[in-house]
Amino acid sequence: TVLEMTAENKIITAAVGANGNFALVTKSTQGYLSEICVYNKKGDKLYRRRFADQIAVAAALSPDGKHIAAAGLTAQEGAFKSTLTTFELGSTEPEASYESVGLMLMDVKYFANGSLCAVGDTALWVVEPGGQLDVKAAYENSQILGYAVGDTCAGVIYRPHGSNSGGELMAVSNSGQTLYTAAFDGSYRDVAGSGDTLYLLTSDNIWRAEKGGMSGAEAVPQDGLQVAALGNKAVVLGLTSLTVYQP
Repeated sequence: TVLEMTAENKIITAAVGANGNFALVTKSTQGYLSEICVYNKKGDKLYRRRFADQIAVAAALSPDGKHIAAAGLTAQEGAFKSTLTTFELGSTEPEASYESVGLMLMDVKYFANGSLCAVGDTALWVVEPGGQLDVKAAYENSQILGYAVGDTCAGVIYRPHGSNSGGELMAVSNSGQTLYTAAFDGSYRDVAGSGDTLYLLTSDNIWRAEKGGMSGAEAVPQDGLQVAALGNKAVVLGLTSLTVYQP
């Protein structure tokens, strides 16, 4: 145990940076709806940002440790309004801000190159803070099942509404380019990312997906619950064991 501490308000979610700093997204007080606090490894508070008009639902710390991104939700004329905002630690003014009505953002992650991947219910959003990049890869009329963000690409799993098995994997690069889409059978269980590789776990198989598409299926027991990347291998958590695969 490196550190134990008690937050001032109820925790919504958290994020950990490569340098050991971490951010807590919490409820707030004094008329604010939510706030984000960044701490160093010793638990000293480095930064605090409060939001009066939105609920922050996710945060991410940049690879260089100098910036933080926040995804927030509010309502506008009966629809969700999502805002993705980046801040430089130590500055009170936003570095960049992006908005979308009708999209419900759920998570945000940094790619290794500093661009951002924001995952929503109907689209995956890739932006370059302060730059010109602002790309949406849509999967409308579908139900999102899961997602994973690696160093250079992200994958999102979805299937048409009304379907109860199978689905599709869409991989998107850190520049917002859709690399490929691939259909799969069986019940979706989990997905994990490492570098430019994605591992997709279903009720029957573990799949390896890279820039050329999805291949290398290997049969797995049906008790597989989660998958994690371990180098160029995949580790599957079952009900009673951990199993290493190299699909």
